Amino acid sequence: MSGVDRAAVVFVATTPDAFAVKALSALGALPARLPTWALVGGVSVAVNLNGFHRPTGDLDTVSIDADSALELLVEQGAQQSRNGVTIASGSTFVDVDIIDVSGGDPHSGAYLAHSFALETAVNRLLRVVSSSSRETLVEVTVPVATPTAIVAMKLHSVEGRRDSRPDKRSGDIYDVVRIVGAFGAASIAAELRRTAPRILVSSTATMCKRYFVDEVDRSFRWLRMDSRSAVSDVERSDLLAVGELVVQLN
Repeated sequence: MSGVDRAAVVFVATTPDAFAVKALSALGALPARLPTWALVGGVSVAVNLNGFHRPTGDLDTVSIDADSALELLVEQGAQQSRNGVTIASGSTFVDVDIIDVSGGDPHSGAYLAHSFALETAVNRLLRVVSSSSRETLVEVTVPVATPTAIVAMKLHSVEGRRDSRPDKRSGDIYDVVRIVGAFGAASIAAELRRTAPRILVSSTATMCKRYFVDEVDRSFRWLRMDSRSAVSDVERSDLLAVGELVVQLN
């Protein structure tokens, strides 16, 4: 864990049952005794961009001990699911996926990216306020993956997606575009080179070259076929801008 970012990230909800309210309420219900963990996935992207840029409906986490985390969460009333647990949040439920990084292939870029995300996560203060009254609906402090770790994870996730989940694949590419666009290729690359294992730097550069340089047209087609307007509206030039990471990482 890298430390604490004291600047609050504020989400605005138009209704009490908005996903941001449900998600942060579920995060607030997580027991303090959980093994070291961090928020990753679409909600971590929203935190780093200070707002939800595309629809997402679940929470993704990495854990140093997924088995113990799962056992503790079930003891607390969560229902075990295929990839983690389902937690009651008000009158609805939120799925929480748990990715274990207690052990893995030290030569796997995907494993190293998730481990890196856990090691470098920063505690963030998250708040949801009502759009009408500006009243705070929920507030929670949780460990969140950094922009650099998100880019590394997302690039390796694209490689592992099956054709049966094209929405996940295009979502990963879109997230990389948005994060790199917001923080800059040079900044992301410098942070990765400074803090990540050399093998992760190399594999991240390889994945970036594949999807944002060599096969950029295919990546662009994937985005264009996505039914979500925010995703399909990305321009080819936006993808090429991400390719600058390759230059910065080599």
